[in-house]
Amino acid sequence: MARSKEYSLDKMEAEERVKMEAAQEKEWGNWRNFEAVKVLDPTKAAEFLREHPGTQIVPTRWVLTNKAQPWEDARYKARIVVRGDLERGAAETRTDSPTASSTMVNMLLAYAASNKRELILKPPPGGLPGVEDGSLLLAEKPVYGTRDAPRGFWKRLHSVILSKGLRKIPGENSAYVLNDSNNNIIGMLICHVDDLLWAGGERMDEVMNQIQLAFEFGSLELDNSFVYCGRNIEQSTEGIKVTCPNTAAKVRPIVLTRERRRERDAAATDNEKGQLRSVLGSLGWVTRVCRPDIGYQVNHLQSIQKNVVVSDLIACNNLLNYVKETPQHGLFYRYNAVDFNEAAILSITDASYGADYDVDEHYGVPLGNRSQSGRILALGNNDFASTGTGDIYMIEWHSNVLKRVCRSTLQAETLSLVQGYEEAEHVRVLMHGLYHEKTGSTNDFMIGAMDGRRLEMFTDCRSLESHLKQPGLSTVADKRLAIDLSAMRQLVWRDSGELVGDPVYQDAPPQASTTRVSWIETKTMVADSLTKHMKCEQLLALMHEGKVTFDMNKEHSKKASMKQDKQDRQASMSG
Repeated sequence: MARSKEYSLDKMEAEERVKMEAAQEKEWGNWRNFEAVKVLDPTKAAEFLREHPGTQIVPTRWVLTNKAQPWEDARYKARIVVRGDLERGAAETRTDSPTASSTMVNMLLAYAASNKRELILKPPPGGLPGVEDGSLLLAEKPVYGTRDAPRGFWKRLHSVILSKGLRKIPGENSAYVLNDSNNNIIGMLICHVDDLLWAGGERMDEVMNQIQLAFEFGSLELDNSFVYCGRNIEQSTEGIKVTCPNTAAKVRPIVLTRERRRERDAAATDNEKGQLRSVLGSLGWVTRVCRPDIGYQVNHLQSIQKNVVVSDLIACNNLLNYVKETPQHGLFYRYNAVDFNEAAILSITDASYGADYDVDEHYGVPLGNRSQSGRILALGNNDFASTGTGDIYMIEWHSNVLKRVCRSTLQAETLSLVQGYEEAEHVRVLMHGLYHEKTGSTNDFMIGAMDGRRLEMFTDCRSLESHLKQPGLSTVADKRLAIDLSAMRQLVWRDSGELVGDPVYQDAPPQASTTRVSWIETKTMVADSLTKHMKCEQLLALMHEGKVTFDMNKEHSKKASMKQDKQDRQASMSG
């Protein structure tokens, strides 16, 4: 039986049916224990309808599934679901339920690895046996299927979490922190609707036990390996590993016959485009969760999917096969490798100048001369920028076409650096919010965040680093580029207590600057494979081992090598 396939009880084998009926008993028991509904027998139901003649009776249905993976023993799940699509006035009801971002998930994993904390997952409770025909169910709490059920549950969960002493993290949805009297982190909690994941010490476990009692959650996932929102999270003796092999394993490739594969330049049919969208949707999710190594290929295929040819479909299938053949690829967070409290934020950015193209979003027509940005955001120890080597915890990664046509390598690298900085600044504010409540003005909170944690930017563009650090005024012909560079110079030249710096009246970037930029040799640029189709052994090593090494010796740069070669030739000729 395929995972998540819905079943009909009447069509199941006798042995399977018994197990599914047991799951139904369990589900209905959960409803009763949770007091989700009040059962009105036929007599009371008729009386209720006489007193409330305008009441709409919304039907419910059983959703019967097998939650096991194809290679596992069956785990039958039964759920009573309200037909929310038939609710009267549902269109006017607010239905959104905030969820934690992937950035926050990775932040929690980094915190857990840094402090070698146990990760604990709490799934929601699971089945209408014993209810007389003709009865009605009067909903007394949010129940599955109603349009506002997720939001209703989240609002109650949010209220209970705050009442137990946790604090919402500023700038994030459904993410909470527990601090002691000295603002040290005791634990962190993130929520994805009704799936909870947390890490912390004994005090955090006590608080989560209280939340468990309030919601009558099911049993805890205390194994060294579990699944959270599609991620396989494995806690080994060395660290935490995140993979997602199951998503790709279930994806079917685009159907192409041998004859069709030979028509490489033929336009894709509507059916093939539909299959392509399905495959790319799954691969895009895998990329965001734990596979930066396929980031460029997925982004490229997504950008051209409105105007694809057969060769693109073949490339998509090849990429899918690669992901299926490498299920062990993912992220690794080594225990105690990075001091979370003192960690610096690392923004590693690269760009390929004019090497790609964008596609018109309406007609799918290629728009040439575009540059590609590749960015990695991570946490590292405070001495990483001075040594250029060490363990880091990956938090975000991105590969995308720069919408603005760049007139030079400097402009492409600058735009990529700006995007990386903005993403890193968001994380800096998040981390500041882990220790401090947001009080006072937004500017004061921002200054506190910038003063409290270093942000190290890394680029392989020597001219960009030089421009941001050099004293005095310089002229850039491109006005838009000049504006971007001026904005970044204000940040690099910012002193403690300032919102922005002023390069005009200072002789050099302040020693106390907490936003710095460093050059690294292109051969060691780990974000390079996010800008072009290539295999990057350094990125794979970072994913598997959590370590990276940069060559920051300017004598090893390409320009320095060319200069040395010229000097050697001149010396040889003079000899």
